[in-house]
Amino acid sequence: MDLPLLSTYSSIGNSADLLGRKHHFRKASTITELHFIYLFIDPSISFRQIVRKDVIIVDFDHFLPQPYLYLTGGGRGTGLEISSFLLSEHYIITMTVIRSTVLVPSVEQARAAVYESIDRIGKESRALNRSIHDHPELGYQEIFAHKTLTDFLETQGFKVTRHAYGLETSFEAEIGSGGRLVIFCAEYDALPGIGHGCGHNLIATSSIAAFIGLAKARQKLGIPGRVRILGTPAEEGGGGKIKLIEAGAFKDGPAAAIMCHPTVDMYDGKYSGVGGWKLMVSYKMLVEFRGKAAHAASEPWSGVNALDAAVAAYSNISLMRQQIQPDERIHSVIEDGGKVPNVIPEYTRLNVNARSPTLERAAKLIPRVKSCFDAAAISTGCKVNYIQ
Repeated sequence: MDLPLLSTYSSIGNSADLLGRKHHFRKASTITELHFIYLFIDPSISFRQIVRKDVIIVDFDHFLPQPYLYLTGGGRGTGLEISSFLLSEHYIITMTVIRSTVLVPSVEQARAAVYESIDRIGKESRALNRSIHDHPELGYQEIFAHKTLTDFLETQGFKVTRHAYGLETSFEAEIGSGGRLVIFCAEYDALPGIGHGCGHNLIATSSIAAFIGLAKARQKLGIPGRVRILGTPAEEGGGGKIKLIEAGAFKDGPAAAIMCHPTVDMYDGKYSGVGGWKLMVSYKMLVEFRGKAAHAASEPWSGVNALDAAVAAYSNISLMRQQIQPDERIHSVIEDGGKVPNVIPEYTRLNVNARSPTLERAAKLIPRVKSCFDAAAISTGCKVNYIQ
């Protein structure tokens, strides 16, 4: 049988206006705009059977089969608790609302609102990304990036705390209250002598866009909770996030602290990215060799060659790689290998990075790495020093 359709005369955009009032319904021949309420009722149901379902829950996507009383709407979802029904010729003609609650939108609605907000700032985001890329700055020196990002956030209507947590190039902006907290971390420092080889300009842009997208969606849909953007300087070896942790930037128990990192295509075109990929413990150290300078042509036997030690250590590491696990990595570079070829170098320095999936395995790998440097020092007569 066809169910008679009854619709409200007015919108339910402000749920507070519904409280304690009687609302009249009339029979409608067609469905009007989604922001109206629609009641579907089987006239054969008795009054007693109807009122045992006191609380009517809004559902935007599905209709319940008869003989259930069902309420659906669009825009802001509202759940209504009904205190009484009056029946006339098998139709509900009045009802009294004694309580209403705003319901959380569906994931699909929230996602659509986020996408819409991000698309709206697409042109500005691309300009932001290019600007940071063209002005690379080292850790704790990101003056241009700090000003550019904070200025942009303020143009979007956010109140920004500059120089947050005692760090000159950190910043913070937050919106919302109560509920869970989601933090987007933005990195923007560059590599020395290279620039944005790790794509931190993209990290900053994506985090800013994600923050704005979620913040605007939260405002539009009335989603509870807080959203924060946190500028995190000096990721490239400067320990910026460690300082922020120590300063209390994450002390209020965020549900998630998120960022995304550009990477090469590792998935054969099947995926454009991956969430929650496998991370590695990164152990960094500088290794110094000290020998004795001498003239390389007239008196080489009087010298102790620190460059030989660096080269031997580099070779030892290369030989050891065959015997480490496939998911472990060791990479190094000779930062200082001497000054001129006719003087035996008395000082050399390597920058070393050893990676392993867990702290436990890293604790086993690091002594093996250091043994390569110790052996090089012994074989060349140099002294070795580790700066960790």
